Order: sequence, then structure tokens, then C-alpha cells
Amino acid sequence: MKTILYIIIVVLGILNGQDLLRLENGKIQSHEDQIVNLKGCNLGNWLQLEMWMFSYADKGYADQYEFIKTLEDRFGRQDAEDLMDIYRTNWIQGSDFDIIKSFGMNTVRLPFDYKLLMGSDSEPFSLKKDAWEWLDHTIKMAKERDFGYAWCARKAKWNGSQRQSGI
Repeated sequence: MKTILYIIIVVLGILNGQDLLRLENGKIQSHEDQIVNLKGCNLGNWLQLEMWMFSYADKGYADQYEFIKTLEDRFGRQDAEDLMDIYRTNWIQGSDFDIIKSFGMNTVRLPFDYKLLMGSDSEPFSLKKDAWEWLDHTIKMAKERDFGYAWCARKAKWNGSQRQSGI
């Protein structure tokens, strides 16, 4: 059964991938053979907290893991998730995409922590019920404005090394 599912996923990916960009002679091209110039920005600190942007590293929070752990210790896991949802709802909105587009940009880079999708480390590879909510929301905002996007899934810490404990 798993093999059939994987085959279906690969076939659907190939069929849907026909609209993807490709590199041809050092130039990015569309499926219509048009040269595409990507101009964009990073939406960091939205779905992946980056403590250096908040100057929180100087306040004892080295990374997202420590920050969320503090919220969970103070408020419990569900309230911590609710607080993060409130933050994410307000940090980047459709109007931000409009501003980015007004600068002539057509692409956003979206760093996100894998825990956005997973419930907990104690249940690896187990997706949250609302695992795709924020990525779907981003795709919707991007598509409404004819944007491209680049996903960047990564671990919780980025300062030249990756956090090994707690992940």
C-alpha cells in the first residue's frame, strides 16, 4: 500500500511540476520558455523565530526551541501554540505581500521550523491536525499576488551551527 501511495505522489508531483521553473543555460525559465528574473526578500522571523532579529539571544533565548519551551512552561502547550498563532497571524499579512510587491519583488523566501508541521518530538513523523495551515495560508497570499516562493525548512537555531538538543 505504501509503495502505491509513493508512486501516486511521484506521478502527481511530475504532472503538477510542469509549471515549475527550471534552469536552462544558467538562466531561470518558465514552462513557457520565458526568462524569469527572481527578485525577493526573506520572510524570516515569522514561521521560524530568529532570535537575532529580536535581540532575544542576549536575553537568554538562544533559539526558537528555548523560547517556545519557556512559553510552554509558563502557560502550557496549548496556550503556547495559541500565542504563537496570534503572533503569526499578526507578523505577516496580505498587506505585507502588497508592500513587497510594490518594491518590484516577485518571490519570497519562507524559513520555517519543522515543528510547525509536527506535534512533538516524542511522536516523530506525526503531523499536527493543522500542519499545513500556515504554509497553505502563505501560498494563498502569494498566489493572489502572483508571487513565487521558496520553502526553507530547518532546525530551530541558525548561527552557524544547528541545535542538536531539544529537537
